[in-house]
Amino acid sequence: MGFIERIENNQKIKAWKGNIPVEFVYTTGTAGEKFFRALRDSGKILGSTCKKCRTTYVPARLFCERCMDELTEFTDVGRVGTLIVFTTVNMDARGKHLAEPRILGLVQFENAAGGVLHYIKSNDNGNIRIGAKVEAVFEPKESRKGLITDIKHFRMLD
Repeated sequence: MGFIERIENNQKIKAWKGNIPVEFVYTTGTAGEKFFRALRDSGKILGSTCKKCRTTYVPARLFCERCMDELTEFTDVGRVGTLIVFTTVNMDARGKHLAEPRILGLVQFENAAGGVLHYIKSNDNGNIRIGAKVEAVFEPKESRKGLITDIKHFRMLD
């Protein structure tokens, strides 16, 4: 039975009962590798810039979403960005309650599309607000592994 055939009797639909074993390996790709190597090796956040559109994407990627041009120009977008949106997280990824709530936010960098979703830290959680300037705080160089967690968090600047 193909996807374009009309199904008139739902009893004839074939199904797989039980578990389907699925194995996969996720790779970051060429642009992702440059992005994560820059985090690890130099504490830089890289974007890739389209020569045609002049749009910079963070995190770095290989193709422009707007014109599909190949992106070969990588630039450091700096450590300071703007908090676009945030939420309070009370449970971890497994559904276990956290001892202390954490703030998770989307940070966008100047003149760049996209952004980084990460933890936001403030001495006074009451001052976290959309539009605030935040700065990436990195793990010590010897502790970095080429992961997004090489950025410990973003700290509030204002």
